[in-house]
Amino acid sequence: MIGPRVSFETSTHTLVVEGFHERTEETRLTFHKDICVRDGVWIGAGALILCGVTIGEQSIVAAGSVVTRDVEPGILVGGVPAKMIRRLIA
Repeated sequence: MIGPRVSFETSTHTLVVEGFHERTEETRLTFHKDICVRDGVWIGAGALILCGVTIGEQSIVAAGSVVTRDVEPGILVGGVPAKMIRRLIA
């Protein structure tokens, strides 16, 4: 189940400090990674799921969370960045 205003961001870019303002091809490289949401997941309103993340089965993502890393199966995560709050399945 997915709440309102959830955002799945499948693309990003590298951070280049030197030459940032020159805007050459090397400083504007983007890449894409899939997002995988397994069975039985709940994602709360306004959550942001970043590229390359897998959310494990039966997990819950709290509203407004920013998920930057994989979520283990059966846990509740929340916050910015999202961290484990508690285990849902023993």
